[in-house]
Amino acid sequence: MGVGTLRRHYRNKVLAREMVGEDATAMVYQAKADAIAGFALPRRFVSDRVRRVLVEANLTTLDDLNGATVAEIADRTGLSKSDSGKVRVAVEREVALRAEGQVQLLADFPYQGALVASGYTTEASIEDLDEDELAEIPDVGESGARVIQAHRDGLLGVPFAENYPHMIRLGELGIRAEEQLARYTAEDLVAFGMTDEEAAEVIEFRDREPEPDAGTTVQVQNVQPAEVVDQPPALEGDEQLPASQQQPVGPVTDPTATAGTEGDTASQVST
Repeated sequence: MGVGTLRRHYRNKVLAREMVGEDATAMVYQAKADAIAGFALPRRFVSDRVRRVLVEANLTTLDDLNGATVAEIADRTGLSKSDSGKVRVAVEREVALRAEGQVQLLADFPYQGALVASGYTTEASIEDLDEDELAEIPDVGESGARVIQAHRDGLLGVPFAENYPHMIRLGELGIRAEEQLARYTAEDLVAFGMTDEEAAEVIEFRDREPEPDAGTTVQVQNVQPAEVVDQPPALEGDEQLPASQQQPVGPVTDPTATAGTEGDTASQVST
């Protein structure tokens, strides 16, 4: 027995009783059919037009169509054989996905419950929906659509810091991370529902210059070399000698002399 066969069986009972005027019995079978949970038809099932025809015929789930022949679909909906054939192929494909356990969205996918309830059971089933179309899904809305879109774009990895202004308000509007916020202007935030003042504060905080870290080393620019002190004049009698052989008038401190000096702490000697 395939997925939804019993629900389809009751729906056929409804049609059979309606054809002979047994409306009360038809209502009983309709109640039985409605009591069986089914997978809602995906939003773009074959096409918007075909899906609308199916819904108008009270065929709102895959379970209502699972196992139906092309002729049965055509009789129940008035669709052409070509469209009915497409419906049958689409049903078989979706049912096969469920039988193979491929119906779950990612475990952490935002608004997963609302998406599955509306028939979007795989990530592939919503990949062609833009933000406006996502917002039309019940229990998703505009804020949820922004979260879903940001998740698909990989922009929800790092949440706002605790000091971010109006962080709760941003979350209510479906904006939950700085990377996601980066795509919006102050005008966008106002259009989403923020006040002008709130939007300005958020954007100003976002675009502020980062403060340097406390441990950052400050680089000193244009450091001038130390002043060179002239050597004392040469002693009398040495003036004729080359400069390298002349003795200075007074003692010269040698900052490198640390050995052979007097005292335990001596670090300099005079020559």
